[in-house]
Amino acid sequence: MAQLYVSDPWAKATRPERELKGFEKVRLDPGETKHVTLNLDARAFSYWDETAHKWTVDSGKFVIRLGDSSENTPLTVDLTIRQACNASRRAAQRERGDFASMQHL
Repeated sequence: MAQLYVSDPWAKATRPERELKGFEKVRLDPGETKHVTLNLDARAFSYWDETAHKWTVDSGKFVIRLGDSSENTPLTVDLTIRQACNASRRAAQRERGDFASMQHL
């Protein structure tokens, strides 16, 4: 199982340490590798803002973790979002894009 987690270490709102934002079941034979693509959109970085009554993405540094479980995420990358945005469903669909391809976990 390939799993992708997003962390917001400097979140303005209370958020879990790691949020599962994508996964794909992968069957590998011994020694085999496969490429897996997991997509992240604006909603992957968003939280529900109770005051504003909308999904919000704050600017700042996020940590993307990839692995086969929440306790085993050997692949990490920092990602900086420079401008906060509204993460409505329509906006998320427009901003959708590939984040990472990963080999063997």
